[in-house]
Amino acid sequence: MKEALIVIGVLMTATACIDETDLALPSARPQIVVDAVISTTASESYLKIGWTSEVNASCTDDFGTTIRCDPGPGSGLHHVNGTARIFESDQVLLAIIPFRMVDKAGETYLDLNISGTPGSTYTLQIDLEYKGDEEHYTARTTMLPTPPITDITYTIRKGDVGKSDNLVPLISFTDPPERNFYLFRLCAQEGGIYCGNSRVWPYSLIADTFLPSNVTNLSIDDGAAIAKYAEFYPRPHPGTGVQVRMYSVDENTYFFYKGLIDQFNNDGGAYTPTPSTPRGNVSGDGIGLFRAIQESRATVYY
Repeated sequence: MKEALIVIGVLMTATACIDETDLALPSARPQIVVDAVISTTASESYLKIGWTSEVNASCTDDFGTTIRCDPGPGSGLHHVNGTARIFESDQVLLAIIPFRMVDKAGETYLDLNISGTPGSTYTLQIDLEYKGDEEHYTARTTMLPTPPITDITYTIRKGDVGKSDNLVPLISFTDPPERNFYLFRLCAQEGGIYCGNSRVWPYSLIADTFLPSNVTNLSIDDGAAIAKYAEFYPRPHPGTGVQVRMYSVDENTYFFYKGLIDQFNNDGGAYTPTPSTPRGNVSGDGIGLFRAIQESRATVYY
């Protein structure tokens, strides 16, 4: 019996050893990332182009171990030569902007300096040349008319025990008869405009499925917060203002933002979906969103 126990102990000791092996993971090809807006205000129209990083460089972590990491901008010798074009109604060329980037890394910001018209359709066309190869991307969106906010007031939402009270805006507007999707951006105003912070993403969404035609004292939802107990609405004190920015958006924009908010609210549990990139409207393997927006804005003070 003693000999059997010794054999079992030897087997357990032998099988408990674990060898560490560095896996040669394949590098991901960088994909273009687009963030573009056509606004009724020319100064708010822009195009940002970036890249998902290719994991092919070597770095050292805090323990001195060599690991794979993302290369920084300018780490290579090749250039991305590109041209962005904006068309209205597929015929009118509104802007043509050349740009250049070092390798497929970093980000470039382009001022479009054009204004859109509600009811019009816009097409973004991006043509690239990289290492002798050509790439072409397109995205299409429609600027939908945003109903004006006809009235804005507020209510004080009492906080739970140990939590502060919050200043919650209530808005009124007329909802058009067709199906509509609304995007809201919430900003605090006190000696300046403050839209969100490092813990709060100041956007929220509403589909008008259950809205009446005359919307009165609507409280937009709480958006999304990275930190569980972060406050979406500002704390009330004399002089505090709450500004609501409202946009009618197309269905694709609605579901793109909804996908982002769902990612924020994903707690990583066994019954939540696996995180994934929200579906945008950039053709091919492009990532991101091109949207056209008309803003309706209202501010209330406490």
